Amino acid sequence: MYVAVQRHKSLTARKTRPIVQNMNHSSHQADTRDLVRFGIRDDVAFVELHRPGKHNALVPELLEDFLTRIGQVRDSDAKVLVLQAAGRSFCTGGDMRGFLDNWARIADYSHGLVGQLNEAVMALREIPQPVITAVQGWVTGGGLGFVLGSDVVLLADNARFAPFYVDVGYSPDGGWGRLLQRVIGPRAAAEIQLRNRVMPAEEAVRRGLANEIVDGDPRATAERLAREISRKVPHSLYSTKRLMDGDRAAWRADLEAERQAFLECVQMPGMRERVAEFVKALEGA
Repeated sequence: MYVAVQRHKSLTARKTRPIVQNMNHSSHQADTRDLVRFGIRDDVAFVELHRPGKHNALVPELLEDFLTRIGQVRDSDAKVLVLQAAGRSFCTGGDMRGFLDNWARIADYSHGLVGQLNEAVMALREIPQPVITAVQGWVTGGGLGFVLGSDVVLLADNARFAPFYVDVGYSPDGGWGRLLQRVIGPRAAAEIQLRNRVMPAEEAVRRGLANEIVDGDPRATAERLAREISRKVPHSLYSTKRLMDGDRAAWRADLEAERQAFLECVQMPGMRERVAEFVKALEGA
């Protein structure tokens, strides 16, 4: 959820390279939309979340564009995908203002948004290309799904992860409820979520959520790593990824369980007032 940045203004912003700079090279096939940017150079595809003024908070239009872009990657000759985000934060999950503005149809809105997020996570797992994700700043709420759907995750030293569900009254989505515990263990996943505790970059690497903290812009390192991997044998890359995925049907079932729990919580009595209060505090920060 679009939460953490306003509550932690002291976090130092790190300068980042817009993907359009990478697309000016003549060998790029480039296509740019407002919310998700896409390009291919040589054998590497780039997808960038591009809603920096809202910390890449999720709305239906962004997720729709994201799914389109991942489909383009799947159908391309690219061997590796670099996933990145513009601005100070990687992604702060579902846009809270979007929830509030759609409260008259909150069940349908939530069903659709969380469903799109689930499809985005699965799309990252189901494309044959390995996904290397560069993370700077905050990852909160459903933004974690992009990280969990990746194969390799590189962090800036200011990367931070936080759930925020128990403070708002929502139920975990984006893999927080069912998928995170597979990576960091059930006890650690429970403690972080029940306390709504921030997990800094160092802890994320130590617990196996990310591979390493890199010096400077993680997107530059992600691109270098992608170029290294792109020189490997493609069918072997794809087979390796597929075998390591395990049971994709189980992933889908777990994400759907998260969606159903989310729908139950969002329709509880008093939730509109709670969310309105939260948004008021958020926008006044």
